[in-house]
Amino acid sequence: RGANRPVWVGMYAVLTALHLLANYRSMRIVRLNWLNRERMDLILEDFLGRDDGSGDTLGLIDPAGAARVESLVFRPRVRRHQCGVRLGVSFNDLVRCSIESSSELQSRLIGGLGDGYVLSVSNNGRRRSVLVSFLRSLSRRDIARTCLHAKLVERALSELEQSGRRIDSPQLAQARADSDVVRLWPKFEKTARTAGWDLDKTEIAVEGYEVSIE
Repeated sequence: RGANRPVWVGMYAVLTALHLLANYRSMRIVRLNWLNRERMDLILEDFLGRDDGSGDTLGLIDPAGAARVESLVFRPRVRRHQCGVRLGVSFNDLVRCSIESSSELQSRLIGGLGDGYVLSVSNNGRRRSVLVSFLRSLSRRDIARTCLHAKLVERALSELEQSGRRIDSPQLAQARADSDVVRLWPKFEKTARTAGWDLDKTEIAVEGYEVSIE
């Protein structure tokens, strides 16, 4: 028995490795047409990288392509742009962390009722983050639009700060993103649908708060 133990251990290791490999390959075949945070980041980066400013609908990575490249294990997220996005933050966090004054935020809260959310940038020193407060219960498609808007701010903020415009970059980034999201959202909706993504199945984890205005 003792002499055969290394053989059994070796066979067990080989069979386990084959089993894991088979599971890995089968997971790569699964095509999920709904968007979690990782897949949303993936297709937004792809979409914005292809956009040339024209009105043409561009190609976009499809569920099969995303399945081939998305991570199948939990690992720290490596961000292309060095700031994060917080969705569904509380009003207290919005006031405490935003670069804007309370009066400015109140004005933006009232102005944001139509979109259902208010977006701002944190004042967290060297590392900025994009804050999004929901003003009502948003549909899953609305949350997808929020993700695009936040990504545009994140992207513009990184580009402006890399060009040396750090002091006024949050305000400029927000102004640029507010304009761009109006132009890009219809194109993103159409492109995502053509690629096979169902925005009505968006499953993005949020912090769970809603700001109520009375």
